[in-house]
Amino acid sequence: MGDYLMRFNKNPLKQARLRILHLQLSLSFVLQFGGSGQAYHFQRDDIALLGLYKYFKEASEEEREHAYKFLEYMNKRGGRVVLTDIEAPPKQDWGTAQEAMSAALDLEKRVNEEQVDSIKEIGDNITHLKRVGEGLGVFMFDQTLRD
Repeated sequence: MGDYLMRFNKNPLKQARLRILHLQLSLSFVLQFGGSGQAYHFQRDDIALLGLYKYFKEASEEEREHAYKFLEYMNKRGGRVVLTDIEAPPKQDWGTAQEAMSAALDLEKRVNEEQVDSIKEIGDNITHLKRVGEGLGVFMFDQTLRD
């Protein structure tokens, strides 16, 4: 990527911006990948919490849209898209709803600290899940996410 940046534009500030865009693109795909895993975990026939499925699927789709906007922006600016590897989430079985929300919050904080609204929403969801407890409480919480 370094040679490309030098050919693309010798202005160090523009090179730095392009590096930041590529980093943000990668981070958006990381969040999208993790959210997809969480969504389809809750859609499994032995879990069937479709509100949580919907919640995580929509979050994943939003991150994918962010990534696509970065891709389009880079192309419009004459840049070259350089994709990097996306690691699989360290956890594949998300456990309880509260554990999944906590994992989503940790990832969101680690990847995207400026996403204050998302961090607040996930934090609120964790608080609600702690209050309602497992079993019927999670089922009722899940129903609120379906609407």
